[in-house]
Amino acid sequence: MSRYENLLLPSEKNRLNRVRLIKAQAGTNPNYGKNPRERNIYELLDSGFVNIDKPSGPSSHQVVAWVKEILNINKAGHGGTLDPNATGLLTIALGNATKAVRV
Repeated sequence: MSRYENLLLPSEKNRLNRVRLIKAQAGTNPNYGKNPRERNIYELLDSGFVNIDKPSGPSSHQVVAWVKEILNINKAGHGGTLDPNATGLLTIALGNATKAVRV
């Protein structure tokens, strides 16, 4: 028995006997993309997300316009509107990643 076992919730005690299987070796078919670590900055910007701590004042649309201008990209969209007076996390999809955001 671990000395920390008494500190666990009953639901967490089941985790002590679990085995984690990790598939360490896997290749990427070049027909369907490439390893993310091999992508250059332009490819990352074309299929990535940016999380912005939106300040009070600008609309979500305005923040997206700023991101497009700063990153010099043509396509970006946000995952949900925050009221102009609200602050909080605004997730912005870039380039082809906009296809992954539900409207």
